[in-house]
Amino acid sequence: MRIRLTTKNILRIFFSIVMIMLFLFWQKTYSQERGVVAKVVDGDTIELESGETVRYIGIDTPETSPPLTAIECFGPEATEYNRKLLEGKEIVLKRDIKNKDKFGRILRYVYIDDIFVNLKLVEEGYARDLHVLPNVSYSRQFEKAEKRSFAEKRGLWNENSCNGSK
Repeated sequence: MRIRLTTKNILRIFFSIVMIMLFLFWQKTYSQERGVVAKVVDGDTIELESGETVRYIGIDTPETSPPLTAIECFGPEATEYNRKLLEGKEIVLKRDIKNKDKFGRILRYVYIDDIFVNLKLVEEGYARDLHVLPNVSYSRQFEKAEKRSFAEKRGLWNENSCNGSK
């Protein structure tokens, strides 16, 4: 049997290839995993029972890692909030385009039950929006949440945080 290469057949082949590529991209990009949180490192980083370190995508919390960095305003509060939310619990991890950061940590959006943890931290004023290409799938949501949190003076945006000094 011989297949004629007509324009119609070429378009069918091309369309099939594009669909396969889109499926593979979607599967890799938006796949999800489960894990159990063994330890909360700080407000935006956790360690899983599997030994992997997870850095939350799209947000940044104040630092709490001396001697590497100084303890920043509202850092301990962000870490404690993250600990109460996740430590010892099963979570769902969703990846975006880039899998790891320069420190070898896996980059993920984190969910527990029906809570989108990355977004919740920004909404409650424990984290800032942080755009790092190419992982920007939820950037607009984080940006809007930060503006609301700032306007409502939540968490680190409250004038009474850290004795009024930011």
